[in-house]
Amino acid sequence: MLKITRLADYSVLILCCFQDKKLTARSISNKTGLGISTVNKILSLLVKAKILKPVRGTNGGYWPFKSLKEVSIKDIIEAIEGPVALTKCVEISEEKNCNLYCTCITKNVWSKVNNSVQATLHKIKINDITDQSRSFID
Repeated sequence: MLKITRLADYSVLILCCFQDKKLTARSISNKTGLGISTVNKILSLLVKAKILKPVRGTNGGYWPFKSLKEVSIKDIIEAIEGPVALTKCVEISEEKNCNLYCTCITKNVWSKVNNSVQATLHKIKINDITDQSRSFID
């Protein structure tokens, strides 16, 4: 079964907390109910991917690097898990990790499925989620 990891799922939840305001790791932890160590790990990965930017100092915290209208679910998953690839043969890699790659009749189908999944994940932006669930955020 294909699954998004909890860390990626939690990352989407964390980004839904940002609404044109700076947040601290503690405030995110309190708002989401996630442990502070999990929040810190996710924030670190999102900063590394340039989805969030840290603000240092006594009034520090985190701020979205760009508008949440531009941040897609695909961006978040790739920041946490790496490139979206449903099978080994569609991974972006110099070498293909399957002995059947050259003769496989299903690789083109998997490539189409993978491209469709990627396109769908790219279409869904954080603001699309928050617009539907204002009660949780406010």
